[in-house]
Amino acid sequence: MESLPDIILRFNSWFDAAQSIEANSVPGACCLSTNGLDGVPNARFVSLKETTAEGWIITGNMASLKGKEVRANNKVALSFWWDKSQRQVRIQGHAEIVSKDEADRYFKHRKPESRLVSTVFTQGSKISSYQQVEQQYRTAIQTIPDQIDRPDHWSAILIRPIRVEFMEFKPNRLHDRQLHILQNGQWVVQQLQP
Repeated sequence: MESLPDIILRFNSWFDAAQSIEANSVPGACCLSTNGLDGVPNARFVSLKETTAEGWIITGNMASLKGKEVRANNKVALSFWWDKSQRQVRIQGHAEIVSKDEADRYFKHRKPESRLVSTVFTQGSKISSYQQVEQQYRTAIQTIPDQIDRPDHWSAILIRPIRVEFMEFKPNRLHDRQLHILQNGQWVVQQLQP
């Protein structure tokens, strides 16, 4: 039997290995899957911000479709794929919006351009043209102060896992798959067929 800290340690080990060999990629890129408001599954790539003792942290606009979907149904999945190491991690769990203080901390660590975009734009809203976005950005650069506070609609999301699968791909297709399942408060490990 394992514990969540053991699972997080294994993930961090795989993540660190990916960072060291995936030179021209973004190891923190992951696919967040949600239940769509219309009942159709939805997925998009996001960036992992941190792993904690409780799970995985991503950030974003809570007024966007992603944020609305997470608020409507907090059952989500997060998937990682690292090409060079031929490893995949799939996480299923429950999403929780973090406290305002924690969200402030994550927002302050963002690049200035990212903070500006999060403040100025309504993510996912329709526009007449891309030129409108460029003009709005140029105007914002000149009028918004360097020190930007976190907008109310922006936050971080903690994904508390209930299932985590580690999969190592093999050339002979005998992939090594280990599924960790939270059952009755205990983590159980199952070896899966390829």
